[in-house]
Amino acid sequence: MTEQTRPYDFAADALFLDFDGTLVELAPQPEEIVVPPELITLLQRLQQESDGALAIVSGRPLDQLDFFLAPLRLPAAGVHGAERRTADGRIIQQPVPDVHHLRQRLLPLVQSNPGLQLELKRGALALHYRHAAHLEQRCVETMMDALRHEPGFSMLHGKMVVEAKPHINKGDAVAAFLHEAPFRG
Repeated sequence: MTEQTRPYDFAADALFLDFDGTLVELAPQPEEIVVPPELITLLQRLQQESDGALAIVSGRPLDQLDFFLAPLRLPAAGVHGAERRTADGRIIQQPVPDVHHLRQRLLPLVQSNPGLQLELKRGALALHYRHAAHLEQRCVETMMDALRHEPGFSMLHGKMVVEAKPHINKGDAVAAFLHEAPFRG
């Protein structure tokens, strides 16, 4: 075989894959995404071919990832790394700030605009404006103002969403995975 026709050797690499907008298409509501059955099959194959060095790294909580990817229970980082499941199944939760006061600051905007959705996560809040795209700037400004009064969070502007997340990021989660088997090396 020539270099170009030889199958790729996944055993030499680790794969870290995002979920929303990468593995699955965005949906009108976060809970309405569709996971094609062939995706589960593909992820199983990639996990086997990479000797287990495959992880999902997402803004979603681990329990949501598990629901959508069942029966798979892959190594994963949820809520941008605030929670992580290692390859051997251990759950590691980083300390996160309380979102109660932040939620209280965002509720008036959400309650006065039915097209907005506030998604509560462990240590994070996502303000979705998919059904009210014209409110993007107002959502960003309201979130920025709320975060000025609530320490411990960073703002992340995503696809039709602005999120307050703990000062933890997906890169930190990937770095932690790289110190553990089967990702090490």
